[in-house]
Amino acid sequence: MKIKVLYFAEAERIAGLHEEIMQFNGSSVEEFLHYIVVKHPRLNTIVNKIAVAVNMEYVDKDTILKNGDTLAIIPPVQGG
Repeated sequence: MKIKVLYFAEAERIAGLHEEIMQFNGSSVEEFLHYIVVKHPRLNTIVNKIAVAVNMEYVDKDTILKNGDTLAIIPPVQGG
């Protein structure tokens, strides 16, 4: 299936792009996060801290993805 990935803040800096389309053969958000860390290994430094949204709704990591979904990787907000 094809998943559109949106990277925000630190995730965008680490991945080096704002968005991409990825071919994915798994099913859950958790599996997808493992898959994406293989492609962008430096994301491993933040993957346990991120929030994930699918089609503009925050989801748990056990959420099942469908072809054409848009997944956003949202690192924690920092600042003061």
